[in-house]
Amino acid sequence: MATSRRLPSGSEAWLFAGACVSLIHFWAILSFLREVPALLLRMTWWELLAAGAYTLVFALLESLLLFVALLLVAVILPASWLRDSFAIKGALLLCLLLVWLGLGPRLPRHPPWASLLTRVGLLASLGLSYRVLGRKQSVRDTVRDGLERLSLLSYLYLALDVVSLLIVLARNI
Repeated sequence: MATSRRLPSGSEAWLFAGACVSLIHFWAILSFLREVPALLLRMTWWELLAAGAYTLVFALLESLLLFVALLLVAVILPASWLRDSFAIKGALLLCLLLVWLGLGPRLPRHPPWASLLTRVGLLASLGLSYRVLGRKQSVRDTVRDGLERLSLLSYLYLALDVVSLLIVLARNI
C-alpha cells in the first residue's frame, strides 16, 4: 500500500516512458548513422540493416531498463521528491545524462581532478535544473508540452523496434 502511494500516476509514467524511448532511440540512431559510411565499405545492405536492427533492439532494452530503474528510485525515495512531476524530473535527468555522456569523450582525462570535476558538473547542473523546475510553473508546462510531443514520436520508434526485433529473431533462428 505504501509502495503504490510512492509510484507516479499512470499518465506521468507514460510520459516518461515516451521520453525514454524517444531520446534514447534518437541517440542510438544518430550514433549508428555516424558509423554507416564505414560500415558500407565492409557490409552488405542486409548486414547493415541487421546492424541497425540490433542497435534499435538494444536501445529498446536500454529504454526499458532506465524506465524501470527510475520507477524503483521513485519507490525508494520519499514520495515528495519524484511522485509530483515524475515525467518532467525523469526527462530532465535523462537529458542531462545524455548531454554529459556526449561530452564525456571530449573532456580531458589526464589530470586526476578532471573526472571529479565532470561529476561535480553533472550534479550541479542537475541541482540547478531541479531548482528551476521546482520554482517556475511556466517552465514545467513547457517541458510537459515537449514531453507530450515526444511521446507521439515514441510510437514510431516502437513500430521500428517491432520490425527490428523480427529481423533479429529471423537472423538468430
